Amino acid sequence: MSPLRWPRSAAGWIVLAAPSLLAERVLNWTASFGDAVATYPVPWSLAGVAAYLATPLVVLSSFLVFLLPGLLLCRIRSGGDGLRWILRGFAVSLLVTAALSQVLTAAGSAVTGWPFALLLLITAAGAAVLDGRRTPAQTGADEETGEAALGTNATTDPIADPSLRPFLVTSVLALAALTILLAPKIHWEHFNGDGAHAFESARALLHRVTPFWPEGAGDIAAFPGVTSFLFALPGAVFLRVLGPIEAAARVPALLYLLPLAAGLLGVARRAGAAVGRYQIRVTWVGLALYTTVLAFSATYNAYTADLALPATQDTLLMATFTGYLVAFLDRSPAWMVAFAVLTYAGLPSGPLLIVLWSGAALVFLRPVPWFALAWSVAALTVAVLLGVLGPALLELLGAPVPGDEYAGASLVDRLRDPVLSDVRRLLYWVVPCGIAPALVFLSPRGHSGVGRAVVGVTIGYFAFFYVQQKTALHYYVPAMVLPWIVFWSHRLASPVRESGAPTMWAARSVALGLLLAFALSIPWGYRLDRSAWRVGAAVAERVGGYERSDPAVFRASDLLTEVVPLDWDASVPDEGFGGSPLVWLRYAERGASAPQAPLLLMRTGDVPPAGARRLAWNEAAVLNVTDEAAWRALRNIRPPARAGARIYRIPKATLF
Repeated sequence: MSPLRWPRSAAGWIVLAAPSLLAERVLNWTASFGDAVATYPVPWSLAGVAAYLATPLVVLSSFLVFLLPGLLLCRIRSGGDGLRWILRGFAVSLLVTAALSQVLTAAGSAVTGWPFALLLLITAAGAAVLDGRRTPAQTGADEETGEAALGTNATTDPIADPSLRPFLVTSVLALAALTILLAPKIHWEHFNGDGAHAFESARALLHRVTPFWPEGAGDIAAFPGVTSFLFALPGAVFLRVLGPIEAAARVPALLYLLPLAAGLLGVARRAGAAVGRYQIRVTWVGLALYTTVLAFSATYNAYTADLALPATQDTLLMATFTGYLVAFLDRSPAWMVAFAVLTYAGLPSGPLLIVLWSGAALVFLRPVPWFALAWSVAALTVAVLLGVLGPALLELLGAPVPGDEYAGASLVDRLRDPVLSDVRRLLYWVVPCGIAPALVFLSPRGHSGVGRAVVGVTIGYFAFFYVQQKTALHYYVPAMVLPWIVFWSHRLASPVRESGAPTMWAARSVALGLLLAFALSIPWGYRLDRSAWRVGAAVAERVGGYERSDPAVFRASDLLTEVVPLDWDASVPDEGFGGSPLVWLRYAERGASAPQAPLLLMRTGDVPPAGARRLAWNEAAVLNVTDEAAWRALRNIRPPARAGARIYRIPKATLF
C-alpha cells in the first residue's frame, strides 16, 4: 500500500502539521531579532541561522493545519483530480476554520497559540474520520458531473493523480524558499499603512464576529467593505495560530500561492496543456517572481511595500477566481456558486473578472457552454444578493456595516478622462508575468478555445485599469498571473501533450524571460525600513482598549496625523516624512506606566502633565505635546530607501 493512501495518509498529514503547536513561540522568537537587523540579510549568528531554519518548518505546518479539514472533507468528492482537490479543499478549509474562529469569538473565548492549533488538529482528525467512512467508487467519474477527471487514472481518489506528488513536492520547496528569502520582509520590517489596516481588520475578528467597524471607530471604518472583507477571515485564523505579530498578517499571502498554482495549472490542463514536472516548476518560479513584485513594489507608501496588503487580498482573489474557472470548465454548479461568492467577497474586481470570463466563454468556447453560462449568471446573482442582503441584515441587527472605501461612485470617477498614452503601464503586465507568457499573446493562431478566452479576460481586465487616471501596481495582478494559462496551452510552448516536455523555444524563452524579469523586479540595494518604531516609541497611548480593538482608541488615533503627515501629503517623501496613524498606534507605548514620551494620546477629560501643550483633539481623545523639539524631529526622519524596483514606481499624482 502506498504511504499516501488512507488511513496512513491522514495520520501522517496530522503529524506533519503538529509543529504548528510551536508556531507562536518560534515566530515570536524570530521577530525578536528585528532590533539587530540593520540591512536586509539577518546577521549570521547561530541563533539567526536557527531562526531561518525553524521558521519555514512552523509556517508550512501552520499552512497544513489550516488546509487539512477541507482537504480531508473534499478528498473523495474531487473526482480524482489532485489540482481540483487542492482548490476545493482550500475553499472548504477557509470557511471551516473561519467559522471555528468566529464561534470562539462569539463565545468570548480568547483561545490563541498552541491551544487553537490543537483545536484545528482535532478538527482535521474529525474530518479524517468522516473521510474514512467513504468508499471511493472506482469509476473515474466526478460525483457531480459524471465526467471523467482530466489527466488522472481510473479512480476518484485525487491522491492517485500522477501530477499531485510533483505538485506538492515543488510547492513545499517553493514555499519554504520564499519563507526563507523573504524572512526579513515577513518578520522584521514594520507595517506600512495598508499592512496595519489588514492586521487590524483581521485582529478585530478576535473580538467581534464581523470584520466591520462602527462609525465611531473613525477613518478605519471605511474598510473593509462587502466586496473586500474575505482576506480578514483566514487572517484572523492565522492571528490565532501565530499570535498578533506582523508575520501572522503576512504569511497568508504565501499560503494563497498554493491554490493559485493549482488553479492556474488546472485551467491550463483543461485548455489542453500538459501538466508535468517542468510546467509545475516553472509556474512556481513565475509565482515567486509575482510575489517578489508585490512584496517589494506594490504599495502606496513611499518607503516600503507590505505583504500583508495588497498581496493577501489580490492573491486570494486570484486563487478563488481560478477555482471558479475550474468549476466552470468542469460544469460543477455548486462549486461555481461557492467560488463566485468567494471571488465577489475578495475584491470589487472579482465580479468584473466573472463577467469578462462569461463574455469570453460565449465568444471563444465551442460548443457554447450554455449550461455553465447559465450557472455563471446564477452564481454571480447569488453573490450580489448576498452582498446586498448581508449588510441590510447587519444594519437591522444593529451591527457594524461594511465600509464604503470601494464604493461604485469612486469607480465612476476613475473612468473619467481616460488615459491612453501611458504605455509604461504595459510593464506592469509584461514583466511580472515573466515576459515570455506575454509574448504568446502576439501569436493568436496557437491558442485553444480556453486559451483564447483567458486572453480575452486578461486583455479586457488590463485595458479596464490601463485607461484610468489613478492607478496602482496591484490593480494589474490578474494580468500578472493569468498569462501562464495562456502560455502552457499555446502550441508553441507545449506541443508534446503526452510527455509534457518543453520545446527548446519554450525552455529558452521562459528562462531568459524570467531572468530578465527578476533582474528588473528586484530593488537592488534595498534595506529594511523600521522607522515606524521611532514614531511609535514617541507616542504614549493612554486611551486604552487597543488590545480588544475598542473603536474609541482607533478614533483617537486619527489625531496622530498631526504628528507626521499622511502618506499622500504633497511633502512626502521629498520634503518630509509621512505615514499612517494606524502604524503609529500599533507601535505606540501603552498604559499609564508608559515611559515619558514627547507625545501623549489620552482620553478627553483626563488631566495632562504639567507643561504639556494640546496639539489636537476630537470627541474621543486629546493629543498633547510634552517635548516640542522631539516632536518636530519626527518629521525629519529619512528611511533608508524608496519603495520598490524602479520600473514599478508610480508618480504620486497618478497613485493618489
